Amino acid sequence: MFDTIATLFDGASKLAPGPLRPDELQLLQRLLQPGETVEAHVRGRAERSGWTVWSLTPQRLICVDMKGRKPRTHGHGAISGVQAIRGKWGATLRLEAAGTVESFFAADAALGDPVVGVLLRYCPQLEAPAKLVLPPAPPPPPKPLPGVPAHFRVPAAAAPLADPGRLLDSLREAAALREKDLLTDEEYSALKRRLLGT
Repeated sequence: MFDTIATLFDGASKLAPGPLRPDELQLLQRLLQPGETVEAHVRGRAERSGWTVWSLTPQRLICVDMKGRKPRTHGHGAISGVQAIRGKWGATLRLEAAGTVESFFAADAALGDPVVGVLLRYCPQLEAPAKLVLPPAPPPPPKPLPGVPAHFRVPAAAAPLADPGRLLDSLREAAALREKDLLTDEEYSALKRRLLGT
């Protein structure tokens, strides 16, 4: 049985959106063996072949060209290399298996990563390519308050100063900066919270 609900999910490529179309589903259903399920899929454009779909099952990789070329299958043991390259309009995926090369471009990176991930699980002989979808960037460091000396620039989540004398000196200096109108009341309150670790 073909589990369309569990394996087909929306993608974001401008050229090759993620869910399989009805004609692709029908063709793929005819190719699957009894009990074979698709764990991941990705679609892209191949030179001279138009839309191409890779569907990965626990037994093999199925490559289907929508222009009517005969579908190709590759057992996991026959796969000797995989590449995944980010591009402006999507990812380029390339696979070497038993002396042949399968490749396409404009693939949805959010679908390409799971296909490569599942493929690596079945093919430990492969070297893992870089992720197509970049992890989120770390948040920028907090901006220092204008006019505040460098030793006041502690991270917002920092623990309070351990030395009580140094803490009192820092609080007095902050109060002096506020009195000289170098800090607003809001900036002073924020600085005080940082120093006290609250």
